[in-house]
Amino acid sequence: MKINLRTCLALFLAEIILFMPAGSYFAASFPKTPSNLIELDHELQKSYLTLFRISPSLHFTSDQINQMQSLLQKQKSECVGAMKQNADRYKSEISHYESHLRKVTATVTNKRRHNIHCKIQNLRYEQAQASVLGQHAIPIAYANEKAKLDLIQNWPSDLIKIKQEIASGAYRNRRWGNVQDIGKRTIVPGQQDDIKMGEEAVKQFETSGMKPPVLTVC
Repeated sequence: MKINLRTCLALFLAEIILFMPAGSYFAASFPKTPSNLIELDHELQKSYLTLFRISPSLHFTSDQINQMQSLLQKQKSECVGAMKQNADRYKSEISHYESHLRKVTATVTNKRRHNIHCKIQNLRYEQAQASVLGQHAIPIAYANEKAKLDLIQNWPSDLIKIKQEIASGAYRNRRWGNVQDIGKRTIVPGQQDDIKMGEEAVKQFETSGMKPPVLTVC
């Protein structure tokens, strides 16, 4: 079964809502998709490749597109805000346990000390994950939704224009229009440096918390 990033985030956020107190602000205020946008929302769950293929057959009004843009922005703000609240709560709990540990460190049993260490470790992990979701994963997921919405709105007319330029040969007048020479042309000096930049990006991804670290189970 294919699960996209938004689905994963939805499942994660569903768990957050599940463990929130009844009537919590986030659960009550999260913007729901109105009935006139449900079909458009369904299309946004499809892959880019599928949308490139089917978008000429989709017919949504400018009002629907604008409403969806506004809805996505509101949903993003609510999700990011909820993650920030969670990260702040975890930070507060960490401070509480660290303060408690300093007070009892001389008298606490090894078993109790181990339990507190585990609690702090797990809270730090949860705080890191909430921060990564709020600062990176959720904004990226909604940026993808926005890009798909732009695709649905603009690709049909762009495709017509592209076909016309190909038929007339006008595409060759565009910057980097010499597509037949890809691999043998120089875009900018030092292109080989991109390889190192890519490797550094992967390392940054691994150290940023987007790739969950392996933790010892307490």
